[in-house]
Amino acid sequence: MASKELIKNMIAATKTLYSYYAKDTDIKTLVNLWGMTLQEFPDDITEKAFLRALQTCKMPPTPADVIENIKTLASVNQPTNEELWSVYTKALRDTERQIYYISYPMPGVDHRQKITDIWESLPDKIKQYIGSKGELIRMSNYDDNTLKFEKNNFLKTMPAIQTRIESSGLMLDGK
Repeated sequence: MASKELIKNMIAATKTLYSYYAKDTDIKTLVNLWGMTLQEFPDDITEKAFLRALQTCKMPPTPADVIENIKTLASVNQPTNEELWSVYTKALRDTERQIYYISYPMPGVDHRQKITDIWESLPDKIKQYIGSKGELIRMSNYDDNTLKFEKNNFLKTMPAIQTRIESSGLMLDGK
């Protein structure tokens, strides 16, 4: 959540660069308005986006400019679908290995927990594609031929999952 302190600093910076900015506007109202608009975004991302807006805007930046830059920064930090495919196939291999180790347990190692850890470490896009930890376990048995078909399906499905995530606002965690 963008803090009031950060928003005050952003408005002060804008007033410093653009002396006419908000000349006839109550600063407290302006801070509250910016705060309501940017409340869902963390300070670090908001600050980076604001600085980027200052670098690119020819007029004083608005909350809409900051949000646009937040979205741009979020998309820049997102892995490509091919990179996600690599993460997905590594998770399948790691899960398959843990399932094997369940049959031959090592003292002090909880292989079921390791499978849970693999599932929880996956980006949201991959989790939505797979559906559940049980499906991850089932899919870990895929052979190379099945994975070739699976890759095509994965790459075709990712844009729809991306759209669904963006519309629900889950992209800001970088996953």
